[in-house]
Amino acid sequence: MNIYLLQIANGVGIGMLYFLLAVGLSIVFGLLRFVNFSHGAFFLLGAYLCFQIADMGISFWWSLLVAPLLVGLFAWVVERFVLRHVYALPHHFHILFTVGLALVLQEAVISIWGPLGNNVSPPDLLQGVVMAGGFVYPKYRLFVIGVTAVMALLLPLALSSGTLATEVLVFALAALGCNLLLGYTGLMSFGQGIFFGVGSYTAGVVLLQLKLPLLPALALAALGGAVTALLVGWFSIRQRGTYFVMLTLAFAQMFYFLAYTMKDVTGGDNGLLDIPRPPLALFGLTLLPTTSSWQYYTVVAILFVLVFWLLQRVVDSVLGRTLLAVRDNEARASALGYDIRLLKLAAFVISGAVTGLAGGLHAMMTGVAPLSNIEYHTSEAILVMTVIGGTGNLFASVLGASFYVLAGNWLSTLWPRWLMLLGLLLIAVSLYMQKGLFGLALKIIHALRPGVDKSQAAPEAIAKEKHS
Repeated sequence: MNIYLLQIANGVGIGMLYFLLAVGLSIVFGLLRFVNFSHGAFFLLGAYLCFQIADMGISFWWSLLVAPLLVGLFAWVVERFVLRHVYALPHHFHILFTVGLALVLQEAVISIWGPLGNNVSPPDLLQGVVMAGGFVYPKYRLFVIGVTAVMALLLPLALSSGTLATEVLVFALAALGCNLLLGYTGLMSFGQGIFFGVGSYTAGVVLLQLKLPLLPALALAALGGAVTALLVGWFSIRQRGTYFVMLTLAFAQMFYFLAYTMKDVTGGDNGLLDIPRPPLALFGLTLLPTTSSWQYYTVVAILFVLVFWLLQRVVDSVLGRTLLAVRDNEARASALGYDIRLLKLAAFVISGAVTGLAGGLHAMMTGVAPLSNIEYHTSEAILVMTVIGGTGNLFASVLGASFYVLAGNWLSTLWPRWLMLLGLLLIAVSLYMQKGLFGLALKIIHALRPGVDKSQAAPEAIAKEKHS
């Protein structure tokens, strides 16, 4: 029986690699109507570049990341300066050109690295085998299956117009702001939708009325979120636990009512429409246009990386460690002389600024600032993303937002009642996966790591062994 399972697993692993190869080939043919007979040569080039980078002393993980980027850069150079001159020719010239390119690449690889082949050793984490009952399988092959499966699931994101990818980053920003409160300060707030909505309204108003450039508009959106968070936090942090949660929920309903009634500013039910999307400019010099979805995605990605880095600096600073102390034992932190309210208020303001920035980016992405952005359901969605990803780690927020947006986009095309499945998932997370997707990933890595002894095992597992 085990031999059949082994063959099935081998077939799945090789099949997933062939699937990715086939996808690349079909993309070229589907978009360019171009038959690429040099596709396998690029596969060969990627393998040897990975070997060369690893042989230079760079880690396996960096090699795995950099090699595809270098192959992609080489492919861009070939297409940009040579291949586009062949498009208008008959198909047999396409074949002739790509066969010639394949021969050139093949002989170049043999000339540089020799004809006998080389080995790339996987890291210690991926060496050895995984045992499940009587089934034994190499860890590295399981890693290959897992990575290719994830890439296959992310293909719709890569092949989309760019709006879906932008939406992931926008809500990842909002989840980062929420995680700073929930994961690092222990404050479960239903006011995140307020800051998101205020940010989108602020960006919409200044772009429509004042015709400001992109960066000042986003700065004002973040400022609007921060000021609103200062107001909400000033009153809310005086309460704890359930009372704090209910107070933020009350503020959410109040701001929703204000947005609904202030039609001259917010547009009421209709929201703000036709919000422009100016290019990324500095001192009047256009750095990057935002006309297409992918151009705007690039701008959002740059801002996301910058905000992520700044937040990581915050949580690694004295302020971040103090917030963790407040979360773990508020009474002890107060006894040590820390101003608990001031610390919570600082976390609230930073969270509001980040979430307000996300709201401003969302308004530019969609071209509208609807009333739904400031609804309670927006706070609920941001909170769900944060919890699904896992609290207390910024990267977990990115996982949670990606899962929520991508799963929602996919499931909504299959079943109009997809929220029922999301509800079941939330129940499962509450019961079996309290640390979210990030915690699950850590468990998998811990299981794959060789030489883990009981002193490193989870306390729960040790306790179970003692009672068994």
